[in-house]
Amino acid sequence: MRTQFLTAVSERRKPIFTKDDGDLVEVITSALEYFILNRPFQLHEYCIMPNHIHILYSELKPNLGFKNSFLSYTAKEIVKQNNDRDKGLQHDFIVNKSDRIHQIWRRHSKNILVTKKDHYFAIATYIQKNPESEYWKESFFNETQESRLKLTGRFWN
Repeated sequence: MRTQFLTAVSERRKPIFTKDDGDLVEVITSALEYFILNRPFQLHEYCIMPNHIHILYSELKPNLGFKNSFLSYTAKEIVKQNNDRDKGLQHDFIVNKSDRIHQIWRRHSKNILVTKKDHYFAIATYIQKNPESEYWKESFFNETQESRLKLTGRFWN
C-alpha cells in the first residue's frame, strides 16, 4: 500500500470553491465518494480550500494512478457543472492551449509519497488545520469544516 499526499491547485489560482460554488465543491466530494466505493483506494484526510485541495490517500494496489484519474474526472465534471450554471456564476476556464480548451487544475500537482509515520501524522494535522489558518480565516471552508464529508479515518500501516 502506498500512501501519498496530493495538492492540486486551480489554474491561475482561481478561487473556484467559495460560498457561491457549493456545486463545484460537491463535484470533489462526490468524486471522493465514487473513488472510495469503486476503486482500491483509501481516503485518510482531505480539505477543500478556495483555490486548491489537499488529499492524503492510499492506493491499496500499486500504481493505480489515482492522482491522474481523480484530477481528470473532476476537471471534466467541474467544466460540465460550470456550463450548466447561470451565466452570472460561471467561471472562465478557457485557456485555448494546443491540446485543450479548458483547464481546471494547474499542471504538475504536488504528489508526495509518504513513507514515515511521523510524516503521515504531520501531513494529516496540516490538512486538518489548513482551513483554520490566519490566511484562510475568512474562507467558506473554515466555517463549514465540521460538516465536511465524513469519509476519513486516520491510520498508519
